[in-house]
Amino acid sequence: MWNRRAPERRFSPSDWNEARTEDMSNYDSSKTNEHNDSETTLQSSSFTAEMNIDSIYDAIKANDDIEGNNSSGAENLIMDSMRVHHDHPRKTSLVSAGPGIAVKRFTQRQTCEGSFTDSPTLSSPDSMDAPPTTNIWSRLLRGNDELWDKGDVFNDDDDDSDTLQEEKCVPLNTCTRSWYYETRHFFATLGKYPYIVIASFLVFALVLGAGMTAIQSEKERHIQKMKGTAYFVARDTASWFANEFRRSMMPLYAIQQSVIHSGYFDSLTEAIGRYPQGVLEETVGTTMTKRNVTGICDSEDLSAKFRSIVEPINSDNDLDGIVVSYRLFPNNVACLNEPSGVSTEHFKVEDFPHGEEKGSAESSWGFDAANSANPFWSTVMDELFIKQQLSIFGPFTLPPMKHAFCGHLAIWSEFDSDHPFQNVLNINGTEVVGAWGFIMNFLDWGKLLDRSDIYERFQSCGLEFELSRASGPVIEGVDTAILAKSANSALLNDENSIIVKTESLHGIWSNKVGNVDGWQPSWYPAAVAVVVLISLLFAFLTASLLVERQLHRDLLYKIMPPRAIQKIQRGQTVLEKFNLVTIFFSDIVGFTSMAGNMRPLQVMKMLNDLYTEFDKLVEKHRVYKVETIGDAFMVVGGAPDRVPAPLAAERVALFAIDAVNFVKSFRTQDGDQIFIRAGMASGKSVAGVIGNAMPRYCFFGVRRKTYFLITCQSYNGTNAFTILTSKVNLASRMESTSVKMKIQVTELTYRLLQDSPNMFFDFEKRKEGECFGIEVKGKGHQITYWVNKAHKRRTFSKPIEASAVENYDIEEPMPMHSDEVYIPQEGVNHNLLVNVNITEERSSTPEEIYCALASEDWALIGRSESPIVKATEEREVMINRFVSMLQHHLQLVLDERNPGSVIPLSVQLQLTKYVNAIAETYDEPKFHRLSHAMHVTTSMNKLLNFSTRHGDASNALENFSLIFAAFLHDAGHTGMTNKMLEDIQHSLSKKFAKDVPIAERFAIQIACDVLIRPEYEELRTAIMPDDKSKLKFSKALFQSILVTDIATPSRVKLCVQRYNASYNNGVCTPDVCPLAPHLPDVIALVFNGRKDIKESYPDEFRITPSGLQQCVRREHLMLISDVAHLLQCWENFVKWNFRLYKEIHENFTKGLCPDPSIGWFEGQIGFLEKYAIPLAERSQRFFSKEFSHRLVSLVQANLVCWKDHGLAASSIMVTGVKENENEHSVLEKLYCLQKNDL
Repeated sequence: MWNRRAPERRFSPSDWNEARTEDMSNYDSSKTNEHNDSETTLQSSSFTAEMNIDSIYDAIKANDDIEGNNSSGAENLIMDSMRVHHDHPRKTSLVSAGPGIAVKRFTQRQTCEGSFTDSPTLSSPDSMDAPPTTNIWSRLLRGNDELWDKGDVFNDDDDDSDTLQEEKCVPLNTCTRSWYYETRHFFATLGKYPYIVIASFLVFALVLGAGMTAIQSEKERHIQKMKGTAYFVARDTASWFANEFRRSMMPLYAIQQSVIHSGYFDSLTEAIGRYPQGVLEETVGTTMTKRNVTGICDSEDLSAKFRSIVEPINSDNDLDGIVVSYRLFPNNVACLNEPSGVSTEHFKVEDFPHGEEKGSAESSWGFDAANSANPFWSTVMDELFIKQQLSIFGPFTLPPMKHAFCGHLAIWSEFDSDHPFQNVLNINGTEVVGAWGFIMNFLDWGKLLDRSDIYERFQSCGLEFELSRASGPVIEGVDTAILAKSANSALLNDENSIIVKTESLHGIWSNKVGNVDGWQPSWYPAAVAVVVLISLLFAFLTASLLVERQLHRDLLYKIMPPRAIQKIQRGQTVLEKFNLVTIFFSDIVGFTSMAGNMRPLQVMKMLNDLYTEFDKLVEKHRVYKVETIGDAFMVVGGAPDRVPAPLAAERVALFAIDAVNFVKSFRTQDGDQIFIRAGMASGKSVAGVIGNAMPRYCFFGVRRKTYFLITCQSYNGTNAFTILTSKVNLASRMESTSVKMKIQVTELTYRLLQDSPNMFFDFEKRKEGECFGIEVKGKGHQITYWVNKAHKRRTFSKPIEASAVENYDIEEPMPMHSDEVYIPQEGVNHNLLVNVNITEERSSTPEEIYCALASEDWALIGRSESPIVKATEEREVMINRFVSMLQHHLQLVLDERNPGSVIPLSVQLQLTKYVNAIAETYDEPKFHRLSHAMHVTTSMNKLLNFSTRHGDASNALENFSLIFAAFLHDAGHTGMTNKMLEDIQHSLSKKFAKDVPIAERFAIQIACDVLIRPEYEELRTAIMPDDKSKLKFSKALFQSILVTDIATPSRVKLCVQRYNASYNNGVCTPDVCPLAPHLPDVIALVFNGRKDIKESYPDEFRITPSGLQQCVRREHLMLISDVAHLLQCWENFVKWNFRLYKEIHENFTKGLCPDPSIGWFEGQIGFLEKYAIPLAERSQRFFSKEFSHRLVSLVQANLVCWKDHGLAASSIMVTGVKENENEHSVLEKLYCLQKNDL
């Protein structure tokens, strides 16, 4: 926008004349270009010198409004400009509309800011500074970029209703919309590709599992640590109490011995006497039975003596404050108390359980514990004198102590015959001899608890406890089971506590220790939440990565076929031939004038709406969209995914019909209807990728010298799809010569559609005037047809023969005329193509190919001049030959099961697809390559013909299995021997058991893995409809491929041993069974490990003479085919011998084997004499005498020739490899060695 007003300046007539002159020159140039391109492709609209008249009028009108002038000058200016454009086809509608329409449009066109009030005038001084060559269009647009910027730029995800609105006064929230579209697209992709959800869920589960395992482990460690701490504290505390109890009871033993040995108290028992001597009658039968001990226990002398014993002992044991007092009971009668001061205060009736009397210490003297009715003392007496053990009771209340324990220890004396009554006590009715009495002490349990710091210790560890007595003598109402407990011990249970038991003098103590909140750590819930969040994050990141990867893959696959991308990623050259493809071309009728009346965004909007629906039809009918070129739309059928030509033509035709029907109901934004023209043509093409940087997938047609080039570059310029083919040109001619809303096809496409496998098409032969057909530029007179509609085939008037489909899709060598330029492709060895006859243009049916292959001379297989059978390195040609042989033998299998049956079309298609899939697994070793498999399979096919003529009664499935095995026996071969694979510890060597031939077993694995895919279900059913046929097929497949491991001597010896056992009266033992070691693999791979197979078909696992002969036949046919070049002509022998040398030499350069040039000559002689000739001699059992003798004579002739020329041949091979000589020239030298003899 300009931010200042400029002085007025008006244009002079010379300015208009200058502009008109330049505009007419631009128009003439564009008209010439448009005429030149009209027959090929339409150029997309561009705004160069031509400008929409409405925009011109806007600028002029704005200028007049600013300066206050009327609009007559503007209208005159527009009319003048319209006369300039009167003849231009793109402006016809505008001219006819007249200036009034333009004025009306101007009045309806506003911006958010209003009218062009800020625009510069056309007469500003800045305009005078323009160079003389500047025309009126550039002057009008100077500084007025807003004229072109009206409307919004197309966004990928914006709704169509928003993208073309010209008036938007409120900007969209870009971040919110972007987030919304990304989220919507993300979840849409998840719904479209369930594997992303599954993979993300697996990642979530794995991360969650790992995280939960880690925190669970940490949680268990934490719990064990807490429990260990609790156990340690409880155990340590209990041990401390046990030790204190032992220490507190030790003085009792010392006092006991002092009483016994001091002699101070010997007279007390006699003085007190036996019960009931001195008993007070009023206390008898009470809990406080007393005896009169006045004058006995109140002796100061005795008290002093007792004190002299107790005080030192108590002091030595540092028990002050813990042990409250000691009491002496001679004859079990309370007599002495120490300390005496405490005695007077504490030795009261209430000191003892159920005591009722209160008074002084003297009033308590004489208490007879042995004769008290108190059950407490009965228990104490029983513990002391019957069980004769130290007894401790408590805790109980003993003021001033809150809790106290009392300990009792019996005192014994030697029996005195002079005073027998003094040494016998009645304890609960039992006379106890030698019982003197007992000593007793009191422990202050409260002080003991204080010293132990038990509460502080458990509290410091965050633990609660409850210490109780678990066992030992307990007196109900006296002893308290709970010894000590924390404040919250009542909250402990089995889940949040442990029990620690400890032995003590008081019995077994049980300590319940735990955490009220449980053992689970406080951080555990937070840790679980973090792990879940991290798992969700990883799952989301995985989903995002997979979504982005899938979107990238989808976008990449829209630009280039998947197979081409995969080869480029592997560094391989992409080169494919398509024998017959069908191309569709369409454009919009009157698009040029229509685009001239529309804004660029409106044009893009219309094309986007139209071709988005076309894209849906492309996906529906499984055709390949080449690209849109302006208003033109182009698709191809039969490439890059190969399908039979009639099916490809059918798909393209159905697409075309649906496209025309859709356009009938399509309307532009203004409600206008559009019309299209459509054309179809069919022909051959070659596809490939040219170059490495910015690779382009290209189609090349070689049927004509004139090419039609279309380059459709992708949005970012990194990839493109280019087609170069005369058939594209012809399809364009069909479109350009068509009429609106009609589909025109060539005669070849018409014939293909007549052979359509699924649809009937309604055709109308085009007639112009009195003659049929039209004149096509560059093609002459052509018969064409209109395709009107299609409907499904309900029944077939006759079975669809293979030739009806395959006749149009034989990938034979592409013919080339002498005046055409051959385009070499990077990475292709063109010397391998010299054997292909490029002058033959006739396509052959599969049966014709089979018959030609079966009719070849055995010795000259691959040497014929016929392009149908001649040796080639063209993959597509070989695939057709494989398919023809397999299809022929499969037909025999079906005929044998159900005479007159025909291979269904779906099975034919799946067989072709399967052969292509297996062929992809053949890399490019020098010897073990697809062409070698072709030679082996062709030789096997020939041998089966000889074997059948000889009267061989083998069934068709057996023969099909041999052809099948010959085709894939080297699939996935690395070019290295099994020993090399083992020596370098290749990944394949770890895949199978030690004694299993690696390369051969891998080929079987590939064959089975591909065959069991869902897309080959009908092919599998045709080959193996039941378990028995599946077992027969898999046994033949395994044995036929495994026997080709001729580099293992033991396996070759077993083969000879089986032959001798079958035909030379040899010994037949179970170990000669070729499949015995591999039966578990057969069952596991083919039958998913089913265990009932052996029981269901026992005869298939039994060794019989006939079964062994069938195995021997199978092995020898495979072995002869595998080395067929040795038993054929000299050319075949040296050709494959040279390729074998190259392969081994390549391994030598990698350090995998010795130099093959050393001893190569002698090695071939030994192999021919010791292996090839005996093998040919054994063939007499399987073929006629004449053919067997011929095999022997051929191999002997090669042996003789090798002995004569082998040294020279070896030298030629060594030199050729060393100097990287062209293979063709090396082979010519080798061929000449024999020709010189002739």
